[in-house]
Amino acid sequence: SLGNEIIPAKYLYARPFSMEGNALVVLDTIITHKIDTIFDFTNIKRTLNIKYGYVNTLNEFIFEKPSIGTVLLSTIDNVQDKFEEFCLDHSFRDGLALIEDYKTGLKGYINVKGDTVISAQYKDAKYFNEGIAPVQLPYNIKNREEVGKWGFIDKNGNRIGNFTYSQLTVLRQGRANATITYNSYEDYSIDGELSKDKDGNVVVDKSKKKSIKREEGDAPSIGWANYLVDKKGQIIKQTGMLRHYFNFSDDGISLGVPNQLGQFLGIDCEFIKTDGSSIKPATAD
Repeated sequence: SLGNEIIPAKYLYARPFSMEGNALVVLDTIITHKIDTIFDFTNIKRTLNIKYGYVNTLNEFIFEKPSIGTVLLSTIDNVQDKFEEFCLDHSFRDGLALIEDYKTGLKGYINVKGDTVISAQYKDAKYFNEGIAPVQLPYNIKNREEVGKWGFIDKNGNRIGNFTYSQLTVLRQGRANATITYNSYEDYSIDGELSKDKDGNVVVDKSKKKSIKREEGDAPSIGWANYLVDKKGQIIKQTGMLRHYFNFSDDGISLGVPNQLGQFLGIDCEFIKTDGSSIKPATAD
């Protein structure tokens, strides 16, 4: 706080120190390209490779060897954004940090001693906050209704609520933003109607299952819905499909910014409270 140099500028990147007194630092990065050519079609796959470790306030590495992380990049991904997202997710929060099994690509969590406390079993995962983390189930599970779905776990790896969502953000102020998407390109069936039970859990009413037959020339059916959910993954309120909502601030306010469809329709930004209600702008008398 006095401006004295504690650790010299020697790293490519560094995250702030955690409450446990360590910080993620990046030692090296490289982007690799793999070119697959099939007939006249060329597919270029980009991978961002990150060599990183954790230092304490004395600039000592808390683990003997650095780790190597990989981030697959699509053609539209911003490299800097994906890099910073990786470093944020792999930093220690609530005493745990993400790890990745490089043989399977699945993710889990370690503690500050380097012990694996939650095995690498998730397709994707984010950092812990308020004792809870959002994780994505892999695609090779037996329960087809949960394939690739997101939900919450606690620090012991126990599930919290149902795994129902296509996307789920990190919990903050006891709230998170969730999305449910669907798409179909041929005949398909709807498993039921989405609702909540008496305890607030998301359930599917199987009695309302129905089959949809597509006619020739029909466009693909694609849609999504956004929800504000609590720390149990229970829906508080549907927030619509025209805005992207950011995590709540310390004073319990979230900003909703129009997405591409919302911009096309000319809607404005809005602020919401933790109960999902919109904050109306002050007006002069």
